[in-house]
Amino acid sequence: MQYLEKPTRAKRWEYKRARRDAKRIIRSKKRKYLNAIILQMEQDFKKNKSREVYKAVNLFKKRYIPRSYICKDKDGAVVAGRERVLNRWREYFSLLLNPNSTQTREQSAELLVGEEEDFPKR
Repeated sequence: MQYLEKPTRAKRWEYKRARRDAKRIIRSKKRKYLNAIILQMEQDFKKNKSREVYKAVNLFKKRYIPRSYICKDKDGAVVAGRERVLNRWREYFSLLLNPNSTQTREQSAELLVGEEEDFPKR
């Protein structure tokens, strides 16, 4: 933006005019979008497509909720940011689904050796 580099009255007026035009365009596009949804709802209602009608009603009823990318790491500290959270989930599931194979094998071998002594011989 040239207004931010060197603010003058003329540039400020131009900036305000551009913002006003952008807002007007956005409002008109949103109005057209909502009218199209309403028309589609009316058509679906006439065709007895209740599922689509209720989906559209929920679109109007529910408000926008942005996604939050926050979780805790192994130590309990809060981790924020999409990449960090995805890495934490990757780490969590790798530990959950792929435990250390050497410890598991050693523990299972010890259990098997101990169980042989407990079984009665025939």
